[in-house]
Amino acid sequence: MPKTVLSKNYYLTLIATALFTSTYYLLLPVLPLHMQAMGGTNFNIGLIMGLFSASSLVLRMTMGKACDRIGPVKIMQWTVYAFFLTPLFYLGDSLLLLGADQLLYGFTIGSFTVSSATLVTISVEKEQMAQAIGIQSIALIAAKGFAPTIGSFIYAHFGLIPVLALTCLLALATLGVTSRLEELPPAAPDSGISFLKVISYRMVWAPSIILITTTFTFGNIMTMLPLLAVERGIDGYGWFFTINTLAVICTRLITGRQEKLSLERLIIFSLVIIFIAVAILALAYSFQVLAFSAIIYGLGYGAVYPALSAIVVNNASAGSRGAALGFFTAAFDIGVSLGSVWGGMSEFLNFTFVYFLASLVPLLGVLCCAFLMKREKIEAET
Repeated sequence: MPKTVLSKNYYLTLIATALFTSTYYLLLPVLPLHMQAMGGTNFNIGLIMGLFSASSLVLRMTMGKACDRIGPVKIMQWTVYAFFLTPLFYLGDSLLLLGADQLLYGFTIGSFTVSSATLVTISVEKEQMAQAIGIQSIALIAAKGFAPTIGSFIYAHFGLIPVLALTCLLALATLGVTSRLEELPPAAPDSGISFLKVISYRMVWAPSIILITTTFTFGNIMTMLPLLAVERGIDGYGWFFTINTLAVICTRLITGRQEKLSLERLIIFSLVIIFIAVAILALAYSFQVLAFSAIIYGLGYGAVYPALSAIVVNNASAGSRGAALGFFTAAFDIGVSLGSVWGGMSEFLNFTFVYFLASLVPLLGVLCCAFLMKREKIEAET
């Protein structure tokens, strides 16, 4: 099979990833409202929602080796089978069970994401890697953006059961797609570079810290936005996710072609935009302000992640990129988990205060970018 971006394996992997990612993000805006109806406090909800990213973090750090031993397609399929257990946790009407369910969601989504990314990297030629990953990131963003809007609409009009049914249908569709995938042997790892050496380099851990300051706001927004909207009487809050997604996609299409700003300057500019967007959200009491915040946040978030990723990739040797990106993407989950837990503090503090303090966190990323970024190349041990 020719290993090109236009290959059957690549596009099938893209479709499977978008379908399976949507299974959880359909429920993302629904779960906080469901738990609130069960009597959960904002603090409990924040902790429970944070369990998703915490368990996903564990899988991102370990599943790459399993893909090397077993094969990414098998991991993808086993992950989908495990996902079918998730609806059972809703039968007990218990917050404890939903906490366990979030752990299972995190394990399945984290495992599937890593295995599908591994399959992408071995399904395309090296010179087409950037293009392939760029297309995949847009597809993932679209799934994460449109699925919450659909889930919010179904839940508001028909309740929880139809949302759960749709997640199962999407999981079945994912199995159908993965059954058509061709298992490919993974590339041999570079044994000359240790994982500890890779993550000790400034151009790996510094971008990772900056990513945490960014995804902190993401976790805060995605976990508590439904509750903020209900408290303030903002209708149509589900459209925030779609509007934000469209802004992210447009930004990534534009910034991928811009050459005027260095990556460091683009990161600093984007972090300032994110600060402004979250500060606006803290004061949002109407759908118009909510939508404006979604656009501004999408502009900042859409630019900062690819720029940080490019710095990590450009400063890592070919044999260390997998380990470097594994550590870097784990920072995504750390930030989301911390942001979700901080969102739970709205149980004791008002939403304005919680979101305004969250808006200040990206400014720490600005300081990190200004003072910690120092280019260096990761070389193999001799």
